[in-house]
Amino acid sequence: MPSPPLHDVQHWLMTVMTAPGGADRGLALARHRFALTAEDLIRAGGVADPLRRLGVYAHGYQQRLCDCLLADYPMLERVMGRDVFGFFARAYLWEHPSQSTTLYDLGAGFPDFLLRHLPAGTDPDDGVSLLPIELARLERARTEVLRARGMEHDPAAMPASACLLGLAPGNAMAWRVPPCVRLLEFRLAMVPFWRAMEADDTVPACPGIAPGYVAISRVNYRVGIHSLAGWQYAALRALRDGHPLREVLAAAAQPGTVPAEILAEWMLWVPAAQSLGLLAGVADRPPR
Repeated sequence: MPSPPLHDVQHWLMTVMTAPGGADRGLALARHRFALTAEDLIRAGGVADPLRRLGVYAHGYQQRLCDCLLADYPMLERVMGRDVFGFFARAYLWEHPSQSTTLYDLGAGFPDFLLRHLPAGTDPDDGVSLLPIELARLERARTEVLRARGMEHDPAAMPASACLLGLAPGNAMAWRVPPCVRLLEFRLAMVPFWRAMEADDTVPACPGIAPGYVAISRVNYRVGIHSLAGWQYAALRALRDGHPLREVLAAAAQPGTVPAEILAEWMLWVPAAQSLGLLAGVADRPPR
């Protein structure tokens, strides 16, 4: 038979290597799509049959992608153990094969994948079942903060005391949340658990149910993970969504809190939020 076009050969091999289920499944798909078999394309002979030789490439490809997931979720691998993590990583890659030109996108859906595959009837207050999902969300957000556009090359931030003039009616001054900030809501006490993981190679006890709010930010290329009060989380989220400051403060107000109290809390917190990289004045906006 005449040699098939190089384009078809390349796509045939890629199908075999990347198909969910391994080289056996890939060969069946490739035969259906391109009407080509391993015997048509692989020279006979050698120490291994064509299927085994193809399996080396398919296994190596999947193992490399698993290694990339491990690089994005090292804390999760420590908690789950290498074998269990590898099992879920392979299942994820089969369900979500790599389709991006950058490996940064590879693990974006891993936290949601773990959530979808919780066993039916799992107790919503079972911390052991929740921990892998919560930890995966935290690690993915941290990776996004590392990659996002930051404030490192921008002009010096406007002093908080000057920016507070933006509270006056009609003043054009406004606040924004930098693009390298991620806001998260957790059911477990994740910040102390994360810090314990960073401080020691041992895996600490599973954190208890303690709903809370977390912000991840970056200042001078250093990533910080910070616990937030409920009103701080609400204020940052409203700012991130583009609401003006007065609406932000209204969103942050707790039931029974008078506006003057939340305004005072905000004014006292702004300098600390700036130093943590959670807030920037619009005058500090980095160029696009």
